[in-house]
Amino acid sequence: ELTSKTPQENLNFENCNSGISKPILEKKWTSVLRLQHKVLQLEAKVKHLEEDLQLKSSGLGVHDNLGTFHSKGKNKGNLSFNLSGNSKHCLSGHRSPVLCTVFHPMYNILVTASEDATIKVWDFETGTFERTLKGHTNSITHVSFDEFGSTLASSSTDLSIKLWDFQDGTYQCKKTLLGHDHTVSCVEFLKTGSKLISCSRDKSLRVWDASTGYCLQTYMGHEDWVRKLAIQKELNIVASCSSDRSIIIWNSHNGKIIHRMRGHDHVVECVAFSSKEADKAIAGRTEMLSNINPNQEEKDANVNDEAISKSSYGGAHLVSGSRDKTVRIWQVQTGACLMSLSGHDNWVRGVAFQPNGKYILTAAEDKTIRIWDLTKRRCIRTIENAHEHFITYISIHPKLPVVASASVDTYARIWIGV
Repeated sequence: ELTSKTPQENLNFENCNSGISKPILEKKWTSVLRLQHKVLQLEAKVKHLEEDLQLKSSGLGVHDNLGTFHSKGKNKGNLSFNLSGNSKHCLSGHRSPVLCTVFHPMYNILVTASEDATIKVWDFETGTFERTLKGHTNSITHVSFDEFGSTLASSSTDLSIKLWDFQDGTYQCKKTLLGHDHTVSCVEFLKTGSKLISCSRDKSLRVWDASTGYCLQTYMGHEDWVRKLAIQKELNIVASCSSDRSIIIWNSHNGKIIHRMRGHDHVVECVAFSSKEADKAIAGRTEMLSNINPNQEEKDANVNDEAISKSSYGGAHLVSGSRDKTVRIWQVQTGACLMSLSGHDNWVRGVAFQPNGKYILTAAEDKTIRIWDLTKRRCIRTIENAHEHFITYISIHPKLPVVASASVDTYARIWIGV
């Protein structure tokens, strides 16, 4: 018994016990915390699966693998769009934040661009990595395909734009375009694919000849960093957003300003033109819009403005996302703000119209992806913690209900519509 031992023996016994129990206790508490974290993850997964099951059983529709969306019941013929609460693939490979994603218009290819100065090519159906494209010497800010996916354009903080050959399978850089005086923020192809337009922190937009690499035109109108571009190819109009809190609609034929739109209280991070179906949903109309000749040369900004109001190709509206945490819908013809959608708790970094429906997808630095119903003018679905860090970009496949998101956490994720 302890009482029969000397004080020195009792001390040694207590020291021995304390030395054993301390690490055991720490290990137990560490295990408990790990298990609690695992339980929370599983509970969140169960919640997302229950939501997906409810969506499918409600008659909104089901999605067959990555192919055709099949509508059910009274919604037959109308494409609904809801994302699964769990991403199908998490694409890991970049060493720095991913800033942009773009789907190939023809094949099951996704391209990602990162601050690690690399472009990576993935198979989005299987989530497998295919190759890395190297050539830029600094962060790659944006990537974009031409109409047929034969050429990829990339813009970078190294002040250059590079054109990559996706037609013959070599994936080689075939042209480097130089001319901007600061970070090139975004690059997009114009209608024919032989021209592209870029924007920069030097406050300018530039039009380039893709075959020669020469700068054809320079547009000046913003007072600060031009962040992103959106193209409506059929109407030959371009939208640009800027740190000066404004959005400008340009006539891409002559570089004239059609409208300058103000309303955001902070930097405007992103813009996107509407689809035809989205135009009807926003306007609350069911009749088809009258047709125009998309090849008509515009004499001035006013003629182009009239054509916008008659377009059956979409583009009558524009969505913008800002650091003021709001999403705004604008009427391109008048430059008026039609609605402001609030719900995000941090900067809105990505906006996209669903190509064939009445929904907008937005992504923000609050780590959420939100789906907004244009007819109801409210958020109908929020995916919490879609990434572990700020979301920087979101893109939608032009034909399939597949979405890609990019994040500061160095991952890109693939989301499937249900």
